[in-house]
Amino acid sequence: MNCKNCGNIIPDGAAFCTVCGTPVEHAEQAGQNTAGQAAGATCAVCGAVVPPGASVCPNCGTVLQGAPIPAGYKPRSKVVAALFAFLLGSFGIQNFYLGYTNKAIVQLILGILCCGTVSYIWSFIEGILILTESISVDGNGVPLDR
Repeated sequence: MNCKNCGNIIPDGAAFCTVCGTPVEHAEQAGQNTAGQAAGATCAVCGAVVPPGASVCPNCGTVLQGAPIPAGYKPRSKVVAALFAFLLGSFGIQNFYLGYTNKAIVQLILGILCCGTVSYIWSFIEGILILTESISVDGNGVPLDR
């Protein structure tokens, strides 16, 4: 079966698409989840069922895509992230800036151990991905600002 939202192949028995988080409706469920409650959105990060109208996942705290940005949260700039990737990328600064802390730590360690060579190539590619909008959200799922 394929996801009705993104077209990704979904394994049998899955409750949601692992790529976009869209709930999977099986014929026997017909608009209800396994607990018999009305089907709601699911978090794309952790898969938890999110109450209708929620803008943040109650399980993991991720800002839901398409949801309003919480008050006081300033979206990250695509240009600043790309500059960080090109200029300071071997230290993973762009990933720290975007909120991808685990990836940034790995990139920092690689930068130290490999004198920045491997890490710089990685960050150069990420800089291009940021500018072409292949990386279009920060670590909280909020779209990057132009």
